[in-house]
Amino acid sequence: MGLGVYTRRLIRGLLRNPSSPPFRVLVPASLRGKVPGIPDSIQVPFYDGRTLPHPLLRQLALSYRLAAIASNQFPDAIFHSPAPFWSTRRPARTIVTLHDCIYRHFHHYEGRFWLRKWLNRAAERYAAGASVVLTVSQFSASDLTRTAGIPASKIRVLYNWLGPEYENVDRIEVGSAGIRSKLDLPERFWLYLGGYDYRKNVERLIEAYAIASGQTRCPPLVLAGKIPSASRAPHSDVAGKIRETGLASQVRIVGPIDENDLPSLYAAAELFVYPSLYEGFGLPALEAMAMDTPVLVSNCSSLPEVVSRSDCRFDPHSVPAIVQKLRAAATDAVQFRCALRPEFFESYAIDRYLKMIGEEGRRQNLSKPE
Repeated sequence: MGLGVYTRRLIRGLLRNPSSPPFRVLVPASLRGKVPGIPDSIQVPFYDGRTLPHPLLRQLALSYRLAAIASNQFPDAIFHSPAPFWSTRRPARTIVTLHDCIYRHFHHYEGRFWLRKWLNRAAERYAAGASVVLTVSQFSASDLTRTAGIPASKIRVLYNWLGPEYENVDRIEVGSAGIRSKLDLPERFWLYLGGYDYRKNVERLIEAYAIASGQTRCPPLVLAGKIPSASRAPHSDVAGKIRETGLASQVRIVGPIDENDLPSLYAAAELFVYPSLYEGFGLPALEAMAMDTPVLVSNCSSLPEVVSRSDCRFDPHSVPAIVQKLRAAATDAVQFRCALRPEFFESYAIDRYLKMIGEEGRRQNLSKPE
């Protein structure tokens, strides 16, 4: 979800900004003309190695082709990879976005296959040699330097931002009734939306909700997003925890949500809860806040940068701390509304991006010999 949303919002934001310079988007040939909102005229298709037998081999083939196209066809352009990247080739002007260092803290994410770990370290070295490294929070900037060795002098923070579908939306007009009908949701509910790997801490949320609802009358808890069928690391055993706590009638699982339905779902929720142990940014919390939905989030990693009010945060390692906040929300959820910072809007983010791109272009031009 995160990488795709980031890439789409960057491209569409640049297309909407009248100050944007000409640019091209390198896309796998199989996706040409299939990405909504991106005109065919700016797409440069390439072979993405999809016939190779393993996804990591396909990733390597894709990265090599991207670097080769950028170097050969667009030698004077700034090449920006919106995700970790490695190739034997490096275009002269390279920007890489590194969103987090999750795999450095949760080693299950690298699996048992040595190539994934090697590729993660190679991507760090590639980024360290880039012209600029973008990241999405001050927390991630510090973490990239501390754990991955990315020079702090190369890192620039560009916060994730909201798409226009989240801006200037009157909550009453969003159509909460429609999403309730579509997903068969109750009039009142609390919402978690995101991944279900174990750093998301959903099992602890379910445990805390079981205790809180046993002490105070709480709305049903709705879990949205794709829940993996496997219940071993790095995934959470959501179904097992629901059975263990006896919450089958109080916890609703609604599965993946269409991107177009997200604003309405956030707006319909009485409360959004995000108990993650580690986030490079925490986009779902930001999107919920944009719909004026009260939020409760972890007090660790990047989330205090997104949710600035300290009373909207809790210790994600402490079940009693989560219970205390949930009980308070059952009495008055409105107290946990939080205002948005200007950095989280598209106009601010794209202007800052263009400024950084312009500075890099001028620096590179000045470094060229006469």
